[in-house]
Amino acid sequence: MDTPRETAARGAPGSAPTPLVVFYDGDCGLCTRFVAWAMARAPGDQLRPVPAQSEEAWRLTHLEPARLLQELHVWREDAGTDRGVDAIAAVLSRIPNGAVLGNVVRSHRLRPLPDALYRLVARNRAWFGAARCPLPERRAR
Repeated sequence: MDTPRETAARGAPGSAPTPLVVFYDGDCGLCTRFVAWAMARAPGDQLRPVPAQSEEAWRLTHLEPARLLQELHVWREDAGTDRGVDAIAAVLSRIPNGAVLGNVVRSHRLRPLPDALYRLVARNRAWFGAARCPLPERRAR
């Protein structure tokens, strides 16, 4: 059974889902690799990456870049902002067969583990590689 956010993400039957804006650290290799991986797998224009350091990020969230850089954030016009593990799950929900993993990550019974793992990785993300990777070009329709 879908959560209200997952239902809202898909939109009305037959309509295109609301784009998920992904605010990521544009200077972090791990962050750019995750966003590039997700974009390569998400159909159409379901994900719209925005570097957290950009003016566009400020216009959409009104959050300081330092706050956005603490953890991954996503935003949808119809559902607001998610961050951290919930942001990862939201991105996964846009990837074919990824919603299952997203639901596992959000599971109340398992939640302490993904939260702790996310915080550990986020605090040490430079260790996973400082080199950025280019994001893929959007696929032509």
